[in-house]
Amino acid sequence: MLTQPKRERVLLHPHHDSGIPNDPTPADQAIYVPSITPGYSQDVARAIKAGGWHRTLSDGVTPEAMSFLGTDTNKAFTLSHVLFSAGQALDKRGPCMIKDRVRGHSKVIGDSGGYQIGQGTAGIDGYQDRARILDWLETNTDIAMTLDIPPGPVGRSLGYRYTSIEQCLAETLDHLNFFLDKRRNSNVILLNVLQGNFAEHSFHWYNSVKDFEFEGYAIAGLLRNDIYHVCRLLLRMLDDGKLQKAQWLHFLGTARLDTAVMLTAIQRVLAAKALPVRISFDTASPFLMMSRNRAYTFANYGKKRMTYSTVVAPCGAEYHNSLAAWPWPSEIGNRLVMGDLCVDEGTSHRNSTQRDGLGNHLLSLHNLQSICFAIHTANRVVDAEMIARRHAIAEAEAAAVVAIEEIFSAGNESTIFRRRGIFENLRGTTGDGIEEFSEEELRDP
Repeated sequence: MLTQPKRERVLLHPHHDSGIPNDPTPADQAIYVPSITPGYSQDVARAIKAGGWHRTLSDGVTPEAMSFLGTDTNKAFTLSHVLFSAGQALDKRGPCMIKDRVRGHSKVIGDSGGYQIGQGTAGIDGYQDRARILDWLETNTDIAMTLDIPPGPVGRSLGYRYTSIEQCLAETLDHLNFFLDKRRNSNVILLNVLQGNFAEHSFHWYNSVKDFEFEGYAIAGLLRNDIYHVCRLLLRMLDDGKLQKAQWLHFLGTARLDTAVMLTAIQRVLAAKALPVRISFDTASPFLMMSRNRAYTFANYGKKRMTYSTVVAPCGAEYHNSLAAWPWPSEIGNRLVMGDLCVDEGTSHRNSTQRDGLGNHLLSLHNLQSICFAIHTANRVVDAEMIARRHAIAEAEAAAVVAIEEIFSAGNESTIFRRRGIFENLRGTTGDGIEEFSEEELRDP
């Protein structure tokens, strides 16, 4: 059975404890944070309040088994961190996994809704609604993005409200001043979002916002998977004394397996420097894949690259009442039959997959558990092979881990330039089931 390991793990690297009891993420690894949809969060919370689902699932799968926040209620599969967007949550009412969680057993990272504002998809306005956004973030989250206006869609996304990078930056600076002046809850860690799709834009944005005194940073834009650029940026932040003050560093909209391993390597070298910063990264891909009727299968761990694999999810009217097992292993998948996902709800049930809302949530949870296991395994594989320095798997990733250690030990850009070719080998890794989504989709499920 493929499940997240529950045994105690001896940590061989410097690390920072999250403070969460029984945190399933090893303290010396970067934290994968799924961006969950309001529909999943609300439906699960409503079912818990109602005492069960509207239909019976096989193997007694309860709403509590699908509520993965809080190590005191769910022993089978738990997560210590999730991401939720204020842009999607402002006007939601009723039970919700985020609002109803037991504080102290998990941490919620809040996105500020910048993409929704720019795209006009959520009915919110940056200036009119930023006070509501800040209030929601301070009330419901532990870590949160400041309100940024992403420049990524400029010139390539029809209907985007902004026409230049400078326009996005100017409004972001105004919002930063507002957040700095109006914040009231000092227990919420606020992250200054760093944008940029090209190196010169990225450093210009960083230089423009770096002196706003918040508790951490979030890295967005097309360069978030470019570890060569990330190392350059982080060294610049070290030279400026910014990382020394940061508690948190989050990467928005990525969960590539090579990136996950690289961020763990960066987490460890920063911890070795006794810096207090913790690294996390997120995607909404488990839910986005469900919306495209795709299921995660087995990740590929090859010598040249590590990638996810997906297939079209089996579905259709022929699976009504079927006792055939769901084919792909995960904590939830091992407990399901096809009739749990595909149901006959009469003439009103017309969608081609024959899944109702609960069936969609089951597929999303399977996808989430598969991603978590793949990321955990990728880190374990690289850790094991680094000992002997013989790599049957992830050769390029292992070389990059060594390069990261050298770069942050030397602490200068000349070392990065000499190692540039190593990071070039990590680029262009596609077909992993995540990179097919745009950054906007990954940040705005």
